[in-house]
Amino acid sequence: MRSDFFELVTLADGVHAAIGHPGTAACSNAAIVDLGGRTIVVDTFMMPGPGKALAQAAADLTDRDASLVFLTHYHQDHWGGGSAFPDAIYAATPECREAMLEDFDEYREWQKDPSDLREMIASAEAQLAGEVAPEMREVVETRLRRDRAVLEEIPSLQFIAPATTIDSRLTLHGSKRTAVVRAIGHGHTESDLWVELPDDGIVICGDLCFFGTQPFMYDCDPDGWIEWLREMEASRYEVFVPGHGPVGGVAELALTRQYIETLTGLIRAAIDRGDEIEQSLAVKLPEPFAAWQAVEARRFEVNVRGLYERFAE
Repeated sequence: MRSDFFELVTLADGVHAAIGHPGTAACSNAAIVDLGGRTIVVDTFMMPGPGKALAQAAADLTDRDASLVFLTHYHQDHWGGGSAFPDAIYAATPECREAMLEDFDEYREWQKDPSDLREMIASAEAQLAGEVAPEMREVVETRLRRDRAVLEEIPSLQFIAPATTIDSRLTLHGSKRTAVVRAIGHGHTESDLWVELPDDGIVICGDLCFFGTQPFMYDCDPDGWIEWLREMEASRYEVFVPGHGPVGGVAELALTRQYIETLTGLIRAAIDRGDEIEQSLAVKLPEPFAAWQAVEARRFEVNVRGLYERFAE
């Protein structure tokens, strides 16, 4: 099954990761799980188009529509396709639901006036018109395609709040497998949800995992996040579906943790030295993270600013 928005990766009979294609309005990953008698979907991408393709893939792969949709956290690149599942129960943590409700007005304003997105598109176009290193050109071109796709889809974005909330743990039993839905406070965001499939050795992580790329850390609790990653590394699970990047294993999980530990340590040391925020932005990551920093300078700056604000309080 092919999609312009994502690659379907079958991890077990009835378990599929939907890995968003760079440069599309997907902007993240999702997953489809056939429990046996019931189909669940985890996250819905950033925009309605990819969400519709995900809903169709779920129906085609499991011979039924998804009846449960779980959101891993409140960031918009994971819930924007929710309108494609009008008959499903839409579930998240209470904190995620509250944050979404608070953010909906902001995204409605974004719909009315996407001038900031148009400015980013114009900036990328101007950058590509000049001299750009080959590795950076690919990054800018991908970002430009994504932003153009998002701009086209913004008018159809709908705002659907989760109708069901999960405080800590929910276990779903099907004829094929069991799914354990769990929640954590103070990780990638104030409240993150993930789905464990113990019969298959698989965890669907949302943005608690970023593989092959810098994690987004602006509003994170790095210590809580590191603790969760260590727990997963020590668990019996072997396959992890990240919120961004390809499916990975324990090695990729450990690399995410090492990035967070490394950057957290550098910013804490900068603050202890009395460095201001601009000085902290000049810190350099060691290998193997230096390559990520080089091609994702904006993500690095966001991470540094978020950590600096947290630790300098």
